[in-house]
Amino acid sequence: MPAVNDIGGKIEYRKIEIPAKLKEYNAGCLYLCDKSTALLYLSKTGNYYLEQEFGFYNFETNDYQSLTSFPEGQNVGISALNDDYLILRIFRDDVHKESLLPVGLYAYSLQDSQLFEIILEEIDPVSGYPIYASYNDVLLLGDTLWFDRFHTNADGSRSVALYSINLKDRKPIKRVENAQNPFLYQDQVAFFTHNENKEYKKITTLGGQSIDVTIDLRDIAATGNHIYGIENQPDYKELLTRFHLKDLITNQPIVSTIKSIDRLHANEYFVSWRNIFKHTPCIYDRKSKQLLVFSDLPESETFYLIKENYGILTQHTDNGRVRYFFERKQ
Repeated sequence: MPAVNDIGGKIEYRKIEIPAKLKEYNAGCLYLCDKSTALLYLSKTGNYYLEQEFGFYNFETNDYQSLTSFPEGQNVGISALNDDYLILRIFRDDVHKESLLPVGLYAYSLQDSQLFEIILEEIDPVSGYPIYASYNDVLLLGDTLWFDRFHTNADGSRSVALYSINLKDRKPIKRVENAQNPFLYQDQVAFFTHNENKEYKKITTLGGQSIDVTIDLRDIAATGNHIYGIENQPDYKELLTRFHLKDLITNQPIVSTIKSIDRLHANEYFVSWRNIFKHTPCIYDRKSKQLLVFSDLPESETFYLIKENYGILTQHTDNGRVRYFFERKQ
């Protein structure tokens, strides 16, 4: 396990204010765009997939810029973004059927404020539900989006394939059969393919490199030459589940806990995760290979948004959400 140290001298942080409500909606952070701007979702219920609107909020000036809104009850979530696009998934809703866009993957152009369809999910003609809606990650690289789609074969069996699309010409291309969940590894597009047991436990790159995964993964995050994963490991003696965060390439452990963790993210500087139960906030510093602890902050449910050497730490407390902007000293 890595050394554990206080953040003192390595990370500076300060409290910031992002309103819990905007325009009579509940507001939450989705992405950190730069050192002063976050992408927010606005929702009546606070449910992650019932957003009414997305927009940019400057927490230095308290200015809000609305981007796009959806009919009440529309189930939608953001899967990726860059300077030019938001990638959104539209989900099935049973209450507001008449107002819904078809279930599938969409893109919103930030340059011309246009929402357009990428690919729709296959719908069961009897139930009206998607046969298999993908919740997997997508990979957005400039104008190119990589994504997977499940489909029914001629014999009635179901399979999944990896696609790419140039968001300027908007023509999806099937790239790899039996492949899903794309991500970037060693500057190559990587994805999961199935092994000889038909389990999706093999990581493969377009260049032909493959890595066998022997554990059950709850989440992964890749950066540079490293892939980090959260392993669920049952402890039958203690009748509980242990969660191990480790580097899948070096097999180096980073965190081991019986308190559930998920939403793994990694970049050049940090590896971060969400603590679903109360825990002292901490983050893995990749440069020093240390687990850095925000020891001055109370235990809480904790979530991070990271970008380069800075981020936003959100604590869920009895008095609501408290947010801090933090920055690692170079």
